[in-house]
Amino acid sequence: GRASIAMLSTAANRALAPHFDPYLRPAAYLSGVDASRASSNRRWTIGGYWIGSRVDGSTAAIAATQQSSVRYFGRPGADYIPFDSTKRQLLGHDASAGIVYQGTPIFASLQLRETSPGFEMNDLGYLSRSDARSVAGAIGATHDASSSLLRSVRVSAYTLDAWNFGGDPFYREVGFTSSTELRSLWSVSARAAFLPSSPDDRLTRGGPLVQAPSRWTSSASIQSDLRGKIVARLDASFDAGGAAGREWAVTPTVTLRPILKLQLSLAPTLDVLHDRAQYVTTVPDSSNLATGQSDYVFADLRQRTLSVSARADWSLTNTLSVQLFVQPFISSARFTGYAALRSPGSYDFDVFGRDRGTVESLPDDHVRIDPDGSGSAAAFILGDDANETSFVSRAIRVNGVIRWEYRSGSAIYLVWQQTRDGTAALDGATLVQGLDRVWNVPAKNVVYLKASYRFGR
Repeated sequence: GRASIAMLSTAANRALAPHFDPYLRPAAYLSGVDASRASSNRRWTIGGYWIGSRVDGSTAAIAATQQSSVRYFGRPGADYIPFDSTKRQLLGHDASAGIVYQGTPIFASLQLRETSPGFEMNDLGYLSRSDARSVAGAIGATHDASSSLLRSVRVSAYTLDAWNFGGDPFYREVGFTSSTELRSLWSVSARAAFLPSSPDDRLTRGGPLVQAPSRWTSSASIQSDLRGKIVARLDASFDAGGAAGREWAVTPTVTLRPILKLQLSLAPTLDVLHDRAQYVTTVPDSSNLATGQSDYVFADLRQRTLSVSARADWSLTNTLSVQLFVQPFISSARFTGYAALRSPGSYDFDVFGRDRGTVESLPDDHVRIDPDGSGSAAAFILGDDANETSFVSRAIRVNGVIRWEYRSGSAIYLVWQQTRDGTAALDGATLVQGLDRVWNVPAKNVVYLKASYRFGR
């Protein structure tokens, strides 16, 4: 039982009408293997995995895959990932190798990973970015305390470095974490990390690199005894980025168990963000030679988001249960100080209307920007597309599930999902007032049935 090996293969094949060819890939394949081996005392474990991917499609579909936000083939300065409009296939891989030491009191780990630019697994799961190599290391210690206050303490320090296949170190983090369990069975945890300044190859959405400023990030939580009928938890986080802005969030959670088979929970979250360089759009500008005859437009964003997660889990019998989840959500965002990136590899911006060009407010929250005033560059209007000018977004998610285990290991699920979402201009309502208006948004309902059957006993 100290060694394991596993393999996985998936295939997705679609019969597409011609008008879907530019948007969907008709074939996607994934194959992988992972393995691990532990020492005789199980303190040391080594392991790793390798996954290969292949997607086939029309030239338009593969072009969209190359230029998606996952990879941005052909972006300025990235000669190692040229864009090829004639391709009908994309190949890639994701691989990792690591070693873990789980001793007492010391523990440590080291992991290497790389995801090639062409790796694509979104037909199977979710992939936020490719084109990355990383190394992560951690070391820590645990202590079973015998004091009247503490039961156990766990502390660790870690580091994470990541760079793309072109050698640009786009992410660095050095941090510290700790967790403590008290004699009362309450628990407390905290984390703090420093991210030094590094090139960002995603901030301009396929444009040149930007030298993102350094920032600090931290979080903490406290939770009461999980055995109680009432369990309370408080989570808080704070990020400070200096020239980049700041963000903080707080989530109090209360869980109730009025009877043995019923559990209720309520968790509101308030998030406040000030981003001094929020990407808005890219527009052509023949007069701007510094950034390749394009203006990479950013804005100062102040955003407040309030959501409430409510959940109920009720086991009616040993084989029949009901779950209900409701989450109203509202976010208000205000854009000011529209600006353009001054030069590649910097974090400097020319503010329109102050450093160059003009800005004019139009009806319906539209904004007209002339990048060089009376010069030859064409003016452009923001607000026709989402998230370009100030807005308020309201949404609600409702999930209901009835589960019946009609025989051991076999179950039938009846699921109802309702979604309400809409975006509008800022209307002056507070977040709490706006939360009430979520129910006025038109609803989309989906009902479906799922059945599973287990062979054998």
